[in-house]
Amino acid sequence: LGSTPKIEYCAEDDTYYIGGQYGLQSTKDFIHTTPLINSQNIFLTQANYFKDKYIAISEGTAYYYSTDSIHWTPATLSAGEMKRILYSAEKSLYVGVGSNSTKIAIFTSADGITWTPQTVPDISGYLNYILYSAKLELFIAVGNNGIIGTKLNVFAYKCS
Repeated sequence: LGSTPKIEYCAEDDTYYIGGQYGLQSTKDFIHTTPLINSQNIFLTQANYFKDKYIAISEGTAYYYSTDSIHWTPATLSAGEMKRILYSAEKSLYVGVGSNSTKIAIFTSADGITWTPQTVPDISGYLNYILYSAKLELFIAVGNNGIIGTKLNVFAYKCS
């Protein structure tokens, strides 16, 4: 995983974001690229626009945010690593999923910049995707150990 560049599409600005050994770049046509973060080894797990900012998540504890998709600010999680995030307008909440060492992890944020690890059951593995169902008022995260649904940080069920 670490040596392969990752590509994420952002519909908000019709741009592809490419993260890899040469940092973070953007392109609209795959012919011309624009360097955004000149740093070694930014291996994306996600790059997208949420509410009022762009957020790019790299493997490990690093993530980056921007209000204009040109100037990016680096940040680091204090505990664990995120794989994916989403913003729920209904809950006015960002939620991230990933792992903390060898256990699943869920993070929440009011602003998409400062993240708080949530208390979750002691389950081995990692979570790598999340969605929010407004109809069910339920966050659903998928990982290597099945599906976990949660209303904020209270787990509703686990299927393996």
